[in-house]
Amino acid sequence: MSFLRPARPGATLTAHGQAIHVGRSVALSEVFVLDRDSELLIAHGTSRLSVFPPLADPPEPPERPPVFEPPDYGSPDPFERPAPEAIIPQQVWSELSGAEILRRQVAGELPPPPLHHLTGLRLTEAGDGTATFALPATEWLASPARRLQGGVIAMQADFAMLAAAETMAAPGVAIAGLDLKANFLRPVPPDGSDLVARAEVIHSGRTIAITRARVTNAEGKPVLLATGSSMYLPGRAADLGGEVELGPREG
Repeated sequence: MSFLRPARPGATLTAHGQAIHVGRSVALSEVFVLDRDSELLIAHGTSRLSVFPPLADPPEPPERPPVFEPPDYGSPDPFERPAPEAIIPQQVWSELSGAEILRRQVAGELPPPPLHHLTGLRLTEAGDGTATFALPATEWLASPARRLQGGVIAMQADFAMLAAAETMAAPGVAIAGLDLKANFLRPVPPDGSDLVARAEVIHSGRTIAITRARVTNAEGKPVLLATGSSMYLPGRAADLGGEVELGPREG
């Protein structure tokens, strides 16, 4: 995935995928992610997939599929619930380093990102150029094949890598993800156990950070390996929506 511009909160994103090549054992596809209203390109990605041979003796399909009855959770689906009001204000981003913000999030002194309330993603550790996030593998995040959707696992790795880069950021420096490459190693059942993503910065320059992440299941086996790059943007708002004035720094 290559990220070209931030997506606006409240916008509707559309993903247009197409197969480039489908062979006997390997397929290649690509996707264009657009802002539906502005038609601006948000991201572009490619994917290589394995094509498995058909089952030798597939089961007979039922004459009449069972009627799906959605479970009653007593509340709206997570994406339909109101967004949390608690969010880190720009003043905090301007005054504290990325490492200090993450330390306070781990300690519960600053709120977690809104994505935490939607998926359960949570920061568990942050160090010098490192970050660790846990994610419960719940059925809310499953694909139709009853496996955790690959993009969710890639999102967890991406979040961890951006946080690792954030630990190297000074006050008033925003971070924008540039690209993400993910290699999937094994499927993940939605059994409620935690996936753990550990990320580290392998290179940090004045403007670009290169990171890598490893996501493991409850048995400690790797399920995804990822690399990514991000850009440091001094004087930009944390939401990348505009510029902010940097105050004088000590020293």
